[in-house]
Order: sequence, then C-alpha cells, then structure tokens
Amino acid sequence: MVNISEGEERVEMKKKIVTFVGCQEVGKSSIISQIVYKVFPQTFHSELKDVCTYHRDDTLFEFRYTAPTEKNMSKHKMGESHLIIYVYAWDDPRSYRWIQKYLHLHPKGIPSLLVCNKIDLMGELGEIFLCNNHFGQERIYTSAKESKNISLLFDKIQSMETNDLAIQNKSCCVIL
Repeated sequence: MVNISEGEERVEMKKKIVTFVGCQEVGKSSIISQIVYKVFPQTFHSELKDVCTYHRDDTLFEFRYTAPTEKNMSKHKMGESHLIIYVYAWDDPRSYRWIQKYLHLHPKGIPSLLVCNKIDLMGELGEIFLCNNHFGQERIYTSAKESKNISLLFDKIQSMETNDLAIQNKSCCVIL
C-alpha cells in the first residue's frame, strides 16, 4: 500500500508494478503513452524513461519497460513486478522469437500477458502468424497507433489482483 496526500487527506492506495518486456520498436513505450496520456507519440517518448507512474482510482501503477536480455531482466527486478507483459510486433517474427528465448527468465508465480502490437499493419500473413500461440498465455492484440484494444489491455491490468500468484495459462484472441 502507498500513502498519497491529497490536500490534508491521506489516501491509502494499492501499488501495482507492471513490467513491459519486448524488443526495440515493438511499441512498449507507445502502449504506455496511450494508457497514461491517451496519445500516440510520433517519436520515441523519452520522458517515459524506464519507469512511468500513473494514478487511477485507488491504484498507483508503476509501468516499467525493458528489452528482453538477461542483464535487463534482472536489472529491472522482474521479481518485484505484479504483472509482466511480453510485447511483440505482429510484423516482426524476430521480436516474438526474442520473447520465446527469454521466457525461461520469467519469475515463477507472477502473472503474465502476451501482447501482439501493431495490428494496424495486419494483413492475411499476419493473421496466420498471430494464431500460433506457443506460450499458452493470455494474449491481447493491440494497436498503440490507433489505440485499438488499449483500454481492454488496461482493464485487464487493473483487474488482475496483485496477490494473484497463479500464472495465467489461458489463450485469448481479441480483435476489435
């Protein structure tokens, strides 16, 4: 719990640390920018740095993002996360393979989601690629550029309990 002062009143809030993991240029910072600022940045959103906080209802969200490397995964203290979101771009199979390569570093007991971003670029070939879910995790398809399914993703982030230690082993396909 976190105490935040609003004038003279102190409000107790839940804190949720959400870490976005994915290769460069898959849209991690753009997704965070859409959640926090409701805008798609035309260039890299440098003020996000590695951590961005966002207050919503009774929760203080701390969004972190990193590339999937052993050094980065330990540097960002993945074990402190309440939720880890693996992001790849539908048009970049390399970004999917990177996640697959480093998934063994996922801390046990921490829920995770798989996010396929850049569905605004999707064509027939992309739809075939997207239907192969080798991880067994719940997957949400997004377009940070067009803000597609960003609210669905945030709703999912909000609804996941911080004390829920069961790793999600569901498969979900949502395209709106």
